[in-house]
Amino acid sequence: MLFLYSEYVLDEKSFLYQVLQLSYDVKIIEHTMAEARAAEIVKSGAMYKPTIDMSGSVNKSLNDTNNLANHNTESDIKTLSVKFSKVFQTKTILSFNGVVAMSETESMTYKTKSISNTNTIGGMNLVFPDYKTTNYLEKKTSFEPKLTVSLVQPLLKEGLFLMPGRAMIRLNKNFRKISRHTGMAALESYAMNVLMQYHSFVINMKIFEINRKSCEDMEVLDQKNEKKFSIGVINEIDRKFSAASLLKEKLSIIESEKNLRNDLEKLCTALKTNFLLEDVNNTILVSDVFSPGQPDYRADEIISALTNTSRELAIARLTVENNELSLRMIKNSIMPKLDLTASFTMKGFTNTDNSSDRTGSINRMFREADDYYDFYAGFEFSMPFLTPTERASKIEKQMALQKAEGEMKSKIDQLQVDTGNLLRDIAYLHKAMESYREISSHYDRMLDLARRDYDNGKISAKDLDDYMRMARGAQISLAVHDMRYRLSVLQLEYKRGNLLSLYGIDTGSNL
Repeated sequence: MLFLYSEYVLDEKSFLYQVLQLSYDVKIIEHTMAEARAAEIVKSGAMYKPTIDMSGSVNKSLNDTNNLANHNTESDIKTLSVKFSKVFQTKTILSFNGVVAMSETESMTYKTKSISNTNTIGGMNLVFPDYKTTNYLEKKTSFEPKLTVSLVQPLLKEGLFLMPGRAMIRLNKNFRKISRHTGMAALESYAMNVLMQYHSFVINMKIFEINRKSCEDMEVLDQKNEKKFSIGVINEIDRKFSAASLLKEKLSIIESEKNLRNDLEKLCTALKTNFLLEDVNNTILVSDVFSPGQPDYRADEIISALTNTSRELAIARLTVENNELSLRMIKNSIMPKLDLTASFTMKGFTNTDNSSDRTGSINRMFREADDYYDFYAGFEFSMPFLTPTERASKIEKQMALQKAEGEMKSKIDQLQVDTGNLLRDIAYLHKAMESYREISSHYDRMLDLARRDYDNGKISAKDLDDYMRMARGAQISLAVHDMRYRLSVLQLEYKRGNLLSLYGIDTGSNL
């Protein structure tokens, strides 16, 4: 338990929580994973979401009425089109296209009428033909709705049985998983560094306390030696040795305090706070640090489980799968293409209105032969021949797949070696802690006996100093091995991907 202020308590778990909440690096990792998730949604979702397109046009044309070849003098055509299309994972394309067209056309019709004029000349009736041209202006309005339903179903290449659409969705999802595993690995690595800083502070605090206690004992011994020297019980050599030993102890205190300040500054930087060791209102106590307890790890079970829980291996597997999907898609692109196409068109009524003859305009709403429907169905086949780019891409993807498979197998082997070494370290460090705990107990007892013998004049000051250093060294070794043991267990949990969950932090197992 770490007291940064007299009224504020921060233990190891709370320290980790607070640092993860305040760290800018963690925010960057979270944003990166969020961007990958958004990209996966956009790529996969946009690919198969329906689309609606709307378009319209207005066209107007004017012709020279003096030219007898131009029958249409003025034309207005308005068109509105709405298209709905949907692409499925089978690459099936279903579309509905509705078109409404309305046209207004003015046409000039020229009709020539032959008129016979009869003249009597010399008692003879002569017929002289005469021609009269009449212009007829006609306005025609038509309204024609049309609905077309079309279906395109690839059977080969990007077809029904190869499901390239599903492969693309899987590819995008794997990229998002890789990004998440990478982000979580970076987050756990950052958390591991934070915990190492915390435990470094803990061990330096323990060493500082051990050196401080040893320095206090040496000060008491030096005062005794001063009195003994003044009455002639010890010689000047023992007196000088005692004074030099005290200076060494004070130097150890200075070094321990320096290391403690360095670690404390790192903690304060991580916590975004300020803390001064000289402030008398601040109290530092260390306890209740994560305790792994008795190791009960089975090497075979741990290594077997690591192949399923290791984020590093998860990334390697996803990379292999993505290369397999990419290779399959490249192979599909150089296959023959066979598509089934079908379309069905329904047409509406055509209303023709002749302005020169309004009567009977209602009767002119009729259905022509093509006003009912059209149906079309067929197959389209194509066979690619010279495709050097695709074949080169195929070779490239094959090499990338082999490389990814080799890297994955290499990571599995390396993970087994590293885990085995780590498990052996944990077992050794646990036994070493037990041994140093007994050694420290023996040295403490030996120091008590040595102090009594020194007071009785049986041993010299140098001998007593040796016993004091052995006792202090055993205490420091116990503290160091204890920290190494804790960090080794945390390192194992980090490799297993359980570091954050070990401290109750939800990592979101659903990828």
